[in-house]
Amino acid sequence: MPSQPSPRTAIRAAVLGGFAELVRKLGGDPAALLTQAGLDVRALIEPDMLIAGANLIRVLELAAIETSTEDFGLRLAQMHGIGNLGPIGLLAREEPDVGTAVKTLISFFYLHNRAVHIRLDESGALAVLTISLASGEPRACRQATELMMGATVGVLRAFLGAEWSPLRIHLAHDAPKKRDTHRRFFRTLVEFNQPTNAVLCLKEDLKRPIGSSNPEFERHVRHWVESLAAHTLSEHEFAADVRRLIPVLLSSGCCSADRLASYYGIDRRTVHRKLQQSGQTFSELVNAVRRDLARHRVTEAQLNLGEIADMLGFAHLSGFSRWFHGEFGMSPRQWRLKQNKAHP
Repeated sequence: MPSQPSPRTAIRAAVLGGFAELVRKLGGDPAALLTQAGLDVRALIEPDMLIAGANLIRVLELAAIETSTEDFGLRLAQMHGIGNLGPIGLLAREEPDVGTAVKTLISFFYLHNRAVHIRLDESGALAVLTISLASGEPRACRQATELMMGATVGVLRAFLGAEWSPLRIHLAHDAPKKRDTHRRFFRTLVEFNQPTNAVLCLKEDLKRPIGSSNPEFERHVRHWVESLAAHTLSEHEFAADVRRLIPVLLSSGCCSADRLASYYGIDRRTVHRKLQQSGQTFSELVNAVRRDLARHRVTEAQLNLGEIADMLGFAHLSGFSRWFHGEFGMSPRQWRLKQNKAHP
């Protein structure tokens, strides 16, 4: 029986656009893969059906294995367009410039996909879009990550032209055996085993106007999107949403309640009140997320401990080591050695 999606990680089935076609092209059975992953096969024809983030990750990984296609997620991304985003895609296309369109997509992205967080940071001449998935283990969601990263670049090309390419792509998982699809699609340097998944581009790109915008139509679409947004994110959903955003804030070096509040467009007291209503505090959530990330990352030999400390928001390795010992009763190096012996 197909599993029911949790409101906290619900995703519109539009994310599976092109899935059946690609799987068949590669010699697989799309319906069988959905069933095996606990998904209703109607998700292939009903784009507004809600599916669970964990089931999406599972079906993409299964598809990659069954079709022997390591770059399955990125291939699927090439079959997506801004139309897959539904109402928020319509609204973004009516914004006056690329930067405003991107910020609109970020603000309302939870209406399309609650298992993913996107953040925009601008510094100097650079603009960085960081994409964070609900799963804390990069290797477990390689295909979903590459689907989201590819789709993000595809949306930017819808605004900036098909010939546009980012300055660089960062991916948190290991490099595949073959990178031909990555080179052809991204047309830029792709770096793996990075602290975050990110698209780096010029800030000037975000200033480019969108020629197709229509202010009157934009007002109607915005009213539609805002009416949808008015009925979402209860207190418990808010806490889950915050938990998924914390890894992104930690890696930025500024994981504070004030920064979180600015992301949601509310004040700090409202953040604390909404979390308190779900029986949690911001500091408790930060520590829980740090524990989950630390357990996964410290076992990855290709990451040095200084990089992991940065990823978890510690200014110095010594501070990370003290915190880790307090949480796990041993140093990060001892933990890594122990895990490597247990899983050679």
